[in-house]
Amino acid sequence: MSTRCPLRSRPTDAARRTAGTRWTGGPRALVCMTLAMTAFGCGGPQHTLVGQGREIDEVRFEGTRHLSKGQILDHLRAGEASWIPFSPSHPYDEGLLDADVERIERLYEAHGHYDARVVGRKVELDDDEVVLTIRIDEGPATTIDRVTVKWTNDGGLGDAARAEVERVVGLAVGDVFEVPLFNEAIGALRNELHVLGHPLAVTQGQADVRNDLRKAAVVLEVDAGPWARIASIRVEGLYGVPEYAVQREVRFALDRPYSPATVQQVEQALNAMRVFSWVASAPTREVKDGAMELVMRVSEANPQSLKLGALVDLQSARWQQLGSATYTHTNLTGHLTRLDLELVAGYAELPDFLDAEQTGPVVSVSPMITQKGLIEDGLLWELDPRWRMDIREGYQFRETSGRLGVSRWFAGALRVGLSHNVQHVDFFNLEPTFDAGTSLLGLDFRDPFVVSFFEVKLGLFLADSIVSPENGVILETTYDLAGGPFLGDYDHQKFEGFLRGYWRPFSGDRIVVVNRLQ
Repeated sequence: MSTRCPLRSRPTDAARRTAGTRWTGGPRALVCMTLAMTAFGCGGPQHTLVGQGREIDEVRFEGTRHLSKGQILDHLRAGEASWIPFSPSHPYDEGLLDADVERIERLYEAHGHYDARVVGRKVELDDDEVVLTIRIDEGPATTIDRVTVKWTNDGGLGDAARAEVERVVGLAVGDVFEVPLFNEAIGALRNELHVLGHPLAVTQGQADVRNDLRKAAVVLEVDAGPWARIASIRVEGLYGVPEYAVQREVRFALDRPYSPATVQQVEQALNAMRVFSWVASAPTREVKDGAMELVMRVSEANPQSLKLGALVDLQSARWQQLGSATYTHTNLTGHLTRLDLELVAGYAELPDFLDAEQTGPVVSVSPMITQKGLIEDGLLWELDPRWRMDIREGYQFRETSGRLGVSRWFAGALRVGLSHNVQHVDFFNLEPTFDAGTSLLGLDFRDPFVVSFFEVKLGLFLADSIVSPENGVILETTYDLAGGPFLGDYDHQKFEGFLRGYWRPFSGDRIVVVNRLQ
């Protein structure tokens, strides 16, 4: 008995209309059906029927060698209770158990064990809980006896390049024939061709499974399609964001060979503009004379946002209660001028609210305006004036400061920033010690005083994403030079270094390590 299962990575419209999956043979020859079941998530959330009012506490499998307990449970309606709060429960129902037995046998077929059978099951009842024991006879495995890669169109690739592409297949004679690995091989061929600049590559596969001989012959067909470079980039979904500003961010990709890495860089560049709620690339439809148009689809976010917050800060020598409002407009003038306005207001008590020795208002107004593209397309200009009033032990102060800076990215990983900063501080309600003109440390004390300094900032981003890194390293250094030609009341030099490391060992977890040098 044999089973022929044709699969393709990108079916044609005609194939979709004619249900491009077919098989022959007995009821056990259901490789393609099993793949379809897996693709539609048989192991995902389902509507379960509650039977006898009991829940499944544990599921045990006996006789399993090829598949792990977790692999099997992922495809069943049944599951185990968890100690984690709010975890889903798994009601026991005999009818669902019959369906799960069928799923186990189909799952083993997809992994090359066509004679696998559930030969026993035991249900142990304990009050309102159930322990299931399922015994499985995996049977002999069906192995691969031939792997053939058939090129219907090599797209101009030479023998050496074709050999490199074929190395990603990952199927070898003698391996157990498994539908997931078979499907991965088809996708790996297509992805490798995309990396080599062939956006229209089509790969498909066919497996001839002889159940009686426990052998499978695999044929992978490859149509590389034409090689292409990115000749133009079209962005769909623009409404208020100007086209020229978007093209300025993505023009680095023009005339590059097509590759998934380049497309990802374009997506990251658009996301970094912080004006879109989502960004996605559209499939390539046509290549003419080695040139293609990259189509990006975007959805503009609301340019205006307002966030309100409250803070109660309790320290041994200071209590404060603050309210904050942050207003953002990402397209203030229609040319992507961004305004970030932060207002903070509240009250502070020294040392605490119940026994206040000093009290005073805490106010901060921080409008920051950013604009990209002035003088040169890659320059980002920032104007950051600030005013605040605060209280410290023995005095209160008003501070007015301003910062005018410009920064630029180089090679997509190095950011260089230059800025001039001015700070004016005026003290009031000073205690007599400060009025004497000398601080507690014996240093010169000026009221008011002005600090003027020039700042150089370097940032090296060796991470998988600039906007929200998950893996990699970010190194930032800052050097300040105050006084001298920049005037002001104080002269100083300051160097700071920051090292941030990001690592996501598991899905949902991220470890951040920060080291600071000053």
